[in-house]
Amino acid sequence: MKQKIPEQLLNRFSDLISEKLGLCYAKDRWHHLIRHIRLAANDFGYGDVEMFLQRLLSAPLTQNDVSLLANHLTVGETYFFRHKNSFEALEKSILNDLITARKGKDQRLRIWVAGCATGEEPYSIAILIDKLIRDIRDWDITILATDINQNFLKKASEGLYRKWSFRGTPKWIINKYFKLTHENKYAISPQIKEMVVFSPLNLKEDAYPSILNNTNAMDIIFCRNVFIYFNDALIREILHKFYRSLVENGWLVVSPVEGLQCRIHEFLPVNCFGETFYKKEIAAKCYDPVNRYVDEVVYPMRKREDVYGQVFDEAARLQNVSHKKADEVLPERKQDTDEKTLTLYEKALKAFERGLYKEATDILLKLYSSMPDDRKESQVKRDAIMYLLAKSYANEGKIEDALEWCNNAIKTDKLQPNYYYLRATILHEQKNIDGAIASLKQVLYLDPNFVLAHYALGNFAQEQQKLNESSKHYENALMLLKNHKPEDVLPESEGITAGRLKEIIRIYSKCNTHPVSLRCHPSF
Repeated sequence: MKQKIPEQLLNRFSDLISEKLGLCYAKDRWHHLIRHIRLAANDFGYGDVEMFLQRLLSAPLTQNDVSLLANHLTVGETYFFRHKNSFEALEKSILNDLITARKGKDQRLRIWVAGCATGEEPYSIAILIDKLIRDIRDWDITILATDINQNFLKKASEGLYRKWSFRGTPKWIINKYFKLTHENKYAISPQIKEMVVFSPLNLKEDAYPSILNNTNAMDIIFCRNVFIYFNDALIREILHKFYRSLVENGWLVVSPVEGLQCRIHEFLPVNCFGETFYKKEIAAKCYDPVNRYVDEVVYPMRKREDVYGQVFDEAARLQNVSHKKADEVLPERKQDTDEKTLTLYEKALKAFERGLYKEATDILLKLYSSMPDDRKESQVKRDAIMYLLAKSYANEGKIEDALEWCNNAIKTDKLQPNYYYLRATILHEQKNIDGAIASLKQVLYLDPNFVLAHYALGNFAQEQQKLNESSKHYENALMLLKNHKPEDVLPESEGITAGRLKEIIRIYSKCNTHPVSLRCHPSF
């Protein structure tokens, strides 16, 4: 007879995984939760399930605990070219338009699959892109695939699949992009495999967008069949982060049942060949009678369907908005300062923090051009403008512009380590590894206690199989982290805590190799 688990323990455990993983198990789904708990208890080495839960609830969870729980509590049921209609619409509309617009110019595509499970979806996207772009070697293609379940990521990185993963997949795709192995598995072609980078990421806890984990400046974010496990508050938080992670006019792709939350956020629903995708629209500014800004995203004046399929006129809503005060229009936003009193730099910083990078760069360029050259006291402000310009351009995906302004900031003040650190991330994006390493060494010359520089150099050394050098950098980083409380946010980390980085280093310093990148750190 199976051991009965006290309801009080289940309640507490349900709250714990909601806090750490974002996963929500209502009482009507507890039978699923109990099954997963029993399997997890065995992996943790517990024969008594109640003792297992008591152990998890008695002390803070380690990163290893979180990873093991995620391996048991998340579901990875998927297959190649799932949601066939969505892929057809993407091919005919969004991807086709992006490729056409950038061909011969800025030949870059950046795509993030959040909740990638065992890899079928990101590989399907890579296959579709390979089909659409003939000269693909001349393009800079980034397909980032993340998941909290490291078992899934391991399988995805192997690129081996059984026939069940191809239900509904056209035979020509299997014949062209896969090779049958002696184990009766299908191995994905190296050309497609190298297009995708897999990395652990917790949508609940990790920081994004961030140039540190490659989650910025995305053209398209896929997050299908993920929100169904989260509560409404967490979904709103994730949507806000996704919005900031996208470039201007970027796209979010969710499953049809998850579209409701997107419609009540800033995203604009757009119908493409019968499929609904969600677009990051340019922010519009609306003025009330006392000329105060209402600078939240306002949809353009067009007719669109609301969440119940009814049609309403946005123009009428905008007309009503113009007669309301800003505080009435945005009841959740407490404006503690009249925007007229804010400096241009503060407005630019505010736009940057909200993901409106084009608006931020426009303000900063205007501010920079109006600054005097002969006032010594202006130099600090000038540096700050250049630095924020570089970050804004990086988040827009304009890497050349980002590097130019970062170099300008360094020329103005050669003693700021964070400027060199930003330059290292930009150079790595340009695949200039030697330049990135040199810039990181300059960071440590100026500030030997710069934790992230030690960690990044450890990653590069490990990638180059310089394991002794890698270990030294990791040890230096761990030693410096002792000076921080676990909850301290590290400088230039864009939200990463000392405790989080310590766990990551301890896990990955034990590995001989892992997918390393200044902008693709595991679990950031």
